[in-house]
Amino acid sequence: MKRILSLIVLLVLVGGGFGVWYYVIRDDAPPKLALTTRATVASTTGPDGHYVVQSGADTTAGFRINEKFGPLAHTAVVQTSGVSGSLTLSGSHVSGVAIKLDMTALESKDDQPPGVFPV
Repeated sequence: MKRILSLIVLLVLVGGGFGVWYYVIRDDAPPKLALTTRATVASTTGPDGHYVVQSGADTTAGFRINEKFGPLAHTAVVQTSGVSGSLTLSGSHVSGVAIKLDMTALESKDDQPPGVFPV
């Protein structure tokens, strides 16, 4: 009987330890954002001109916060695809830079445990 009770206690501790690791300690932040190289139209006048941000699902802006909870560390990731903007290039002079982010469309990219509502 003691052996069965010890086995049950061991299984509960192992299962509980796994649950704490999976939902609290494990840091599964998505990879950092990177620039995408896109094909451009060749110009005989050089790169001078007016450039506009290409909106779409793969145009994203965001930020990362490295959180520390005592000995535990976690990377919180927040992103939005609501990005627009433009700039003008003339020789070595950049002007008219305007970048806009839809802050109301910010979304946490952290996995939420079952039963926890996303913020």
